[in-house]
Amino acid sequence: MRTLKHIPGPLVGAVLSLVVVGCGAEPNVDPDEVSEHYYPTSSVVFGDDGQSTYVSLLRSLDSQEVDIDRGREFAGWADMWVHEGNVFMTDGEAPVLTKYSVSEAGSLGEEGRLSFQSYGTDTAAFWRNRFVAPDKAYLFIMDERQVVVWDPSVMQIGGTFELPGLPDRGAQTPYVTTDRGAVVRGDRLYVTVGWGDWDNYSLSNDSVILVIDTENDEVVGTLSAPCPDLNVASMDDGGDIYFSNWVYGIGPSLFESGASTCAVRIKAGEDTLDESWSLAFTDITEGRQAAALRFIGSGKALISVFHDERVEITPEADRWAIADSANWRSWTLDLDTLDATELDGLDWHAGGFYASRIDGRNHVFIPSADYSSTEAFELSSDGAVEPRWTTTGWVTRLFKVR
Repeated sequence: MRTLKHIPGPLVGAVLSLVVVGCGAEPNVDPDEVSEHYYPTSSVVFGDDGQSTYVSLLRSLDSQEVDIDRGREFAGWADMWVHEGNVFMTDGEAPVLTKYSVSEAGSLGEEGRLSFQSYGTDTAAFWRNRFVAPDKAYLFIMDERQVVVWDPSVMQIGGTFELPGLPDRGAQTPYVTTDRGAVVRGDRLYVTVGWGDWDNYSLSNDSVILVIDTENDEVVGTLSAPCPDLNVASMDDGGDIYFSNWVYGIGPSLFESGASTCAVRIKAGEDTLDESWSLAFTDITEGRQAAALRFIGSGKALISVFHDERVEITPEADRWAIADSANWRSWTLDLDTLDATELDGLDWHAGGFYASRIDGRNHVFIPSADYSSTEAFELSSDGAVEPRWTTTGWVTRLFKVR
């Protein structure tokens, strides 16, 4: 499977905002210059010889300069998450995870390490890993249909449980992407599962949503949805969860006359799909496929729309190149009326955008056509767009810590 995009995986009055420097070094800042909050972000840089990951701690979410050379470098495609005030980094070359504390001056202090090597997985990255409680997290190992339960508070493995009823479909095997395709609500984890043959870019016409009881570590529901590559989950302020496809979900319709991209919803307090709400993206985008529905506040969402009129699709066409091409535009969507509007403030981009919602502020990370750089924008629910920073590599993470 391809690794890119997790498929098995101007300076405006900014002060110094990157406070973790050097590979393993302490920050080169005045210890008296502390910040109330820090915002860890990571950037993956792709090269001819592999990947490197750079982690930086920003002092604000406002416009600034972000230079990855002043961040902390990790070998390979390492991954980052923040949980209970700590930064967790996965090894980019082994299924090992390290926990860090963040000092008042913004330095990272190692608090513990945990290896999953004996469980037959090659990664502990957060596109396979999900925190579900202060003292519990799940690592999904789909080849074994197994979930490893571990405790991030003490960095220990507690056991495993099975994922039943997910057989292969010929060459198509089940996959999860927990960083963007899972949501924790109360004592439930909702995680999407799709089927794909990634060697041939062949996806199933449907997906399922697993409902997992996180207190008892068991699957209590399997919900069928008529959407290919259901791979993005986003919860609104009222607790309704929206599930939509990732960018590769355009494949069945564009290349095989299969199912079109779509979205479904689970309402707050429910564990079943809301039969009164469903969305075929072609109905709201003048017939175009779309992806990655993400809530941005005030009953609105952001979606990424593929403008197929800009490409020629033939049987000989490179399917990956088409799906990854910079022929996507951002649109806003009213979740009640289902009215969609093209967003003028964001230019053409590759489809694999990520987003972060912190204290009601939306930041979206728009990758360049070759994923060699990312522009970060702040987006309000009324569609106003403000540029915040540009950095090298593909940005998928932004959190608040302290």
